[in-house]
Amino acid sequence: MVRRIEWLSPADIYILQFFVDHDIVLTPKVVAINTEYDQSYVGKRCRTLVERGLLERPNRGQYQITAIGREFIESGLDPDVLETDRDESG
Repeated sequence: MVRRIEWLSPADIYILQFFVDHDIVLTPKVVAINTEYDQSYVGKRCRTLVERGLLERPNRGQYQITAIGREFIESGLDPDVLETDRDESG
Protein backbone atom coordinates (compact mmCIF):
# COMPACT_ATOMS: atom_id res chain seq x y z
CA MET A 1 0.00 0.00 0.00
CA VAL A 2 1.25 3.48 -0.89
CA ARG A 3 1.43 5.98 1.96
CA ARG A 4 -0.34 9.32 1.38
CA ILE A 5 1.86 12.22 0.27
CA GLU A 6 0.45 15.75 0.34
CA TRP A 7 1.08 16.63 -3.33
CA LEU A 8 0.18 13.15 -4.62
CA SER A 9 -3.45 12.85 -5.73
CA PRO A 10 -5.35 9.55 -5.74
CA ALA A 11 -5.40 9.84 -9.54
CA ASP A 12 -1.58 9.87 -9.58
CA ILE A 13 -1.46 6.36 -8.14
CA TYR A 14 -3.91 5.14 -10.77
CA ILE A 15 -2.00 6.92 -13.57
CA LEU A 16 1.35 5.54 -12.40
CA GLN A 17 -0.10 2.04 -12.13
CA PHE A 18 -1.37 2.37 -15.72
CA PHE A 19 2.16 3.24 -16.88
CA VAL A 20 3.63 0.31 -14.92
CA ASP A 21 1.04 -2.10 -16.32
CA HIS A 22 1.68 -1.08 -19.93
CA ASP A 23 5.41 -0.16 -19.82
CA ILE A 24 5.29 1.92 -23.01
CA VAL A 25 5.47 5.60 -23.92
CA LEU A 26 1.98 7.04 -23.56
CA THR A 27 0.21 10.34 -24.15
CA PRO A 28 -2.27 11.89 -21.71
CA LYS A 29 -4.97 11.26 -24.32
CA VAL A 30 -4.30 7.50 -24.35
CA VAL A 31 -4.25 7.37 -20.55
CA ALA A 32 -7.49 9.39 -20.37
CA ILE A 33 -9.26 7.16 -22.89
CA ASN A 34 -8.39 4.13 -20.77
CA THR A 35 -9.14 5.64 -17.35
CA GLU A 36 -11.88 7.67 -15.73
CA TYR A 37 -9.90 10.90 -15.93
CA ASP A 38 -10.11 13.88 -18.29
CA GLN A 39 -7.25 14.35 -20.77
CA SER A 40 -6.31 17.83 -19.52
CA TYR A 41 -6.27 16.58 -15.91
CA VAL A 42 -4.09 13.60 -16.87
CA GLY A 43 -1.70 15.97 -18.66
CA LYS A 44 -1.48 18.20 -15.60
CA ARG A 45 -0.81 15.25 -13.30
CA CYS A 46 1.80 13.82 -15.70
CA ARG A 47 3.68 17.13 -15.62
CA THR A 48 3.64 17.03 -11.81
CA LEU A 49 4.87 13.43 -11.85
CA VAL A 50 7.72 14.44 -14.18
CA GLU A 51 8.70 17.21 -11.73
CA ARG A 52 8.83 14.60 -8.97
CA GLY A 53 10.87 12.10 -11.00
CA LEU A 54 8.17 9.43 -11.26
CA LEU A 55 7.60 9.91 -14.99
CA GLU A 56 9.87 11.21 -17.73
CA ARG A 57 9.07 12.97 -20.96
CA PRO A 58 11.01 11.44 -23.89
CA ASN A 59 9.22 13.73 -26.37
CA ARG A 60 6.79 16.61 -26.10
CA GLY A 61 3.42 15.33 -24.92
CA GLN A 62 4.69 11.79 -24.32
CA TYR A 63 5.44 10.19 -20.99
CA GLN A 64 6.90 6.99 -19.59
CA ILE A 65 7.50 5.57 -16.14
CA THR A 66 10.92 6.02 -14.52
CA ALA A 67 12.73 3.46 -12.40
CA ILE A 68 11.79 5.52 -9.33
CA GLY A 69 8.15 5.60 -10.43
CA ARG A 70 8.13 1.85 -10.95
CA GLU A 71 9.78 1.24 -7.57
CA PHE A 72 7.29 3.57 -5.89
CA ILE A 73 4.34 1.57 -7.23
CA GLU A 74 5.76 -1.97 -7.15
CA SER A 75 8.00 -1.98 -4.09
CA GLY A 76 6.74 0.80 -1.88
CA LEU A 77 9.67 3.19 -2.27
CA ASP A 78 9.94 5.27 0.89
CA PRO A 79 7.58 8.23 0.32
CA ASP A 80 9.95 10.49 2.26
CA VAL A 81 12.22 10.37 -0.79
CA LEU A 82 9.41 11.99 -2.78
CA GLU A 83 8.40 14.50 -0.10
CA THR A 84 11.27 16.88 -0.83
CA ASP A 85 10.06 19.88 -2.79
CA ARG A 86 12.36 20.21 -5.80
CA ASP A 87 11.82 23.99 -5.76
CA GLU A 88 13.72 24.15 -2.47
CA SER A 89 16.83 22.49 -3.91
CA GLY A 90 18.01 25.59 -5.79
